[in-house]
Amino acid sequence: MSTAGRAEAELIALAHHYAAAVDDLDTAAAAALFTDDGVLVSPRGDPFGELVEHRGRAAIQAALDRVRALDATFHAVVGSVVRLDLEAGTAVGRIACIAHHVSHRGDRIRDDVWHLHYLDDYRRSAQGWSITRRELVVDLTTVTTEVGVRRRPAD
Repeated sequence: MSTAGRAEAELIALAHHYAAAVDDLDTAAAAALFTDDGVLVSPRGDPFGELVEHRGRAAIQAALDRVRALDATFHAVVGSVVRLDLEAGTAVGRIACIAHHVSHRGDRIRDDVWHLHYLDDYRRSAQGWSITRRELVVDLTTVTTEVGVRRRPAD
């Protein structure tokens, strides 16, 4: 595999590691995929509303900790496009994802589904690729209330 092909595969794997860490509630592991000075840009509440920047791993982890209030999440990476600058050790990416956010609302289970993409900036170091900036852009939402879900074990 070429150097560019290997780098692209590593960046796609990075996107999948992020999704798995969030779904496993390992928000420390998800935040560790960012550089020390990394930035996560995400909606404050309403998926189409105001965006807020979370700077540094501790702030990123705190923002991601919101998933702990949900009964379950499932993030499926459904597409990825990356552009490399191997000489500079940087890359940019557009990662498409479908994210399920399951919660109880009264006596019903609700699945808020976000069809989204991340606009990513990456930097390579001796330890490998890390995210320097990730902006979450929600393109479409759907809600389902006829949902079955396996409950997360209590902490």
